Amino acid sequence: MEQFAQNFVDFKIKSIGKLWGKYEGKEKGKESFEIDVVAVGEKKIALFEVKWSELDEKEVEREFEKLKEKAEAIKDSREKELIIVTRKVKKKRENVYDLEDIQNMAQKVK
Repeated sequence: MEQFAQNFVDFKIKSIGKLWGKYEGKEKGKESFEIDVVAVGEKKIALFEVKWSELDEKEVEREFEKLKEKAEAIKDSREKELIIVTRKVKKKRENVYDLEDIQNMAQKVK
Protein backbone atom coordinates (compact mmCIF):
# COMPACT_ATOMS: atom_id res chain seq x y z
CA MET A 1 0.00 0.00 0.00
CA GLU A 2 2.79 2.41 0.83
CA GLN A 3 4.14 2.33 -2.73
CA PHE A 4 0.80 3.67 -4.04
CA ALA A 5 0.17 6.26 -1.32
CA GLN A 6 1.42 9.17 -3.43
CA ASN A 7 -1.40 8.42 -5.93
CA PHE A 8 -4.04 9.01 -3.24
CA VAL A 9 -2.90 12.41 -1.95
CA ASP A 10 -2.44 15.88 -3.41
CA PHE A 11 0.78 16.69 -1.56
CA LYS A 12 4.41 15.57 -1.71
CA ILE A 13 5.04 12.79 0.81
CA LYS A 14 8.18 13.37 2.89
CA SER A 15 7.93 10.20 5.01
CA ILE A 16 5.63 7.20 5.25
CA GLY A 17 5.05 4.27 7.61
CA LYS A 18 2.87 2.82 10.39
CA LEU A 19 1.96 4.71 13.52
CA TRP A 20 1.19 3.46 17.01
CA GLY A 21 -0.25 5.82 19.56
CA LYS A 22 -2.26 6.16 22.76
CA TYR A 23 -5.57 7.80 23.48
CA GLU A 24 -5.56 10.09 26.49
CA GLY A 25 -7.97 9.12 29.27
CA LYS A 26 -9.04 5.72 27.89
CA GLU A 27 -9.19 2.69 30.15
CA LYS A 28 -6.29 0.26 30.27
CA GLY A 29 -6.38 -2.18 27.38
CA LYS A 30 -8.28 0.25 25.12
CA GLU A 31 -5.86 3.17 25.18
CA SER A 32 -3.60 2.23 22.26
CA PHE A 33 -4.20 2.39 18.53
CA GLU A 34 -2.46 1.63 15.25
CA ILE A 35 -2.75 3.38 11.90
CA ASP A 36 -1.83 1.16 8.95
CA VAL A 37 -0.17 3.84 6.80
CA VAL A 38 0.65 7.46 7.63
CA ALA A 39 1.94 9.67 4.81
CA VAL A 40 3.50 12.88 6.11
CA GLY A 41 3.85 16.03 4.02
CA GLU A 42 4.92 19.58 4.75
CA LYS A 43 1.42 20.85 5.61
CA LYS A 44 -0.75 17.71 5.50
CA ILE A 45 -0.85 14.18 6.86
CA ALA A 46 -2.79 11.33 5.24
CA LEU A 47 -4.00 8.51 7.47
CA PHE A 48 -4.83 5.24 5.73
CA GLU A 49 -6.91 2.40 7.16
CA VAL A 50 -6.45 -0.76 5.09
CA LYS A 51 -9.10 -3.49 5.24
CA TRP A 52 -8.80 -6.73 3.31
CA SER A 53 -12.52 -7.41 3.27
CA GLU A 54 -15.53 -6.11 1.36
CA LEU A 55 -17.17 -3.13 3.05
CA ASP A 56 -20.70 -1.83 2.69
CA GLU A 57 -21.70 1.81 3.32
CA LYS A 58 -22.33 1.31 7.04
CA GLU A 59 -18.96 -0.42 7.55
CA VAL A 60 -17.15 2.32 5.61
CA GLU A 61 -18.77 4.96 7.83
CA ARG A 62 -17.77 3.01 10.96
CA GLU A 63 -14.15 2.79 9.74
CA PHE A 64 -14.09 6.54 9.04
CA GLU A 65 -15.36 7.23 12.57
CA LYS A 66 -12.62 5.04 14.08
CA LEU A 67 -9.97 6.66 11.89
CA LYS A 68 -11.26 10.12 12.83
CA GLU A 69 -10.90 9.25 16.53
CA LYS A 70 -7.32 8.12 15.91
CA ALA A 71 -6.59 11.32 13.94
CA GLU A 72 -7.85 13.46 16.83
CA ALA A 73 -5.48 11.62 19.21
CA ILE A 74 -2.46 12.61 17.11
CA LYS A 75 -0.92 15.79 18.47
CA ASP A 76 -0.02 17.49 15.19
CA SER A 77 -1.36 20.77 13.80
CA ARG A 78 -1.14 19.75 10.14
CA GLU A 79 -4.34 19.10 8.19
CA LYS A 80 -5.28 15.41 8.33
CA GLU A 81 -6.77 13.54 5.40
CA LEU A 82 -8.55 10.24 6.12
CA ILE A 83 -8.44 7.46 3.51
CA ILE A 84 -9.95 3.96 3.53
CA VAL A 85 -8.54 1.26 1.25
CA THR A 86 -10.39 -2.05 1.11
CA ARG A 87 -10.43 -5.21 -0.97
CA LYS A 88 -13.81 -4.26 -2.39
CA VAL A 89 -16.28 -1.52 -1.58
CA LYS A 90 -19.96 -1.77 -2.44
CA LYS A 91 -20.46 1.96 -3.02
CA LYS A 92 -17.63 4.32 -3.93
CA ARG A 93 -17.30 7.68 -2.24
CA GLU A 94 -14.62 10.28 -1.70
CA ASN A 95 -11.43 8.92 -0.06
CA VAL A 96 -12.56 5.28 -0.32
CA TYR A 97 -10.59 3.04 -2.67
CA ASP A 98 -10.48 -0.66 -3.43
CA LEU A 99 -8.19 -3.12 -5.20
CA GLU A 100 -9.67 -2.20 -8.56
CA ASP A 101 -8.49 1.39 -8.03
CA ILE A 102 -5.01 0.19 -7.09
CA GLN A 103 -4.87 -2.07 -10.16
CA ASN A 104 -5.83 0.90 -12.34
CA MET A 105 -3.05 2.98 -10.76
CA ALA A 106 -0.54 0.18 -11.34
CA GLN A 107 -1.58 -0.02 -15.01
CA LYS A 108 -0.91 3.71 -15.44
CA VAL A 109 2.58 3.35 -13.97
CA LYS A 110 3.60 0.68 -16.50
